[in-house]
Amino acid sequence: MCHALALGADRDFRSRSTGLSVIHQSILSGSVMACAYLLLNGARVGAVDAAGAGDTPLHLAARGGGTGQVRLLFLFEFENSVTRRFFFKSPIRIAAQTIRGQGGGIPIG
Repeated sequence: MCHALALGADRDFRSRSTGLSVIHQSILSGSVMACAYLLLNGARVGAVDAAGAGDTPLHLAARGGGTGQVRLLFLFEFENSVTRRFFFKSPIRIAAQTIRGQGGGIPIG
């Protein structure tokens, strides 16, 4: 990825088959470092998937339980104007539902 970006690769490239941008794919990979690298190099933090669900990277991270990724996205000043999908579920609500579904509580501290 480093080499590709250094050679001028599109940091907001979308897969034709999935409609997901590179930042979406890095969230799905679970790699905080890949996400950080893309964000530091200007990837659009508020990119919405083209697959029809309207998910942003924050939605995917919240649903996947990636707390490191969620924190990172918040640090990069996530664009609040796109935090709700058409089902009116914010990433915070998705994360809370995911935690409840796993039988866990909200960690304190």
